[in-house]
Amino acid sequence: MRAKRSALMVSSRPIVSAVHGFVGADGESPESIDARGNSALIAAALAASVKRFVLLSVTGASPTHPMSLHRAKYSAELELAQSGLSFTIIRCAPFLETWISVIGEKLETTGEALVLGDGQNPINFVSVRDVAKLVALSLADAALQGERLELGGVEDLDFNAFAGQLIAASGKPGQIKRVPLPALRARFPTLPATRLKDLLQPNQSR
Repeated sequence: MRAKRSALMVSSRPIVSAVHGFVGADGESPESIDARGNSALIAAALAASVKRFVLLSVTGASPTHPMSLHRAKYSAELELAQSGLSFTIIRCAPFLETWISVIGEKLETTGEALVLGDGQNPINFVSVRDVAKLVALSLADAALQGERLELGGVEDLDFNAFAGQLIAASGKPGQIKRVPLPALRARFPTLPATRLKDLLQPNQSR
């Protein structure tokens, strides 16, 4: 982060923070990436007199949300709003392309679409292309300074329906393979149950 701060010192270009923490086995988490990482980036932006800061957050971010990602994103939102920087916050639904890669990771090789848990939680997805368009607009339109914007997709899908659509789009025979909570616990034995829940329910309220 020190090297990144040095690079910011010579530039006053706008910053777009699109970091998105995911629970990992090596200590990565929403707290380390979305909360502390954004905090360091905001401090660096202030030191470099950055003119505009756009933060990608998540729909439903709040300090009391049951999911750690939403709490960490809210912490970053609050720090940015109180920083004195000219900012725009965009609260996004889960990225469609991210979950295409997760659910369809093994579809080509094994014919299996991976579904975390029972796959029955309805989720609203948004394309990263739509997110990029709103980011560009936020940087260009002075009227959006200080605004908190919400961006979602056109429909809700649960993971079962999502997987079914991926299988159909592949044009090949396929089936859903479920990844239950015990399997996730075996893969991430050091993670607390609340973080495993983040993996199984990426969008409780979005």
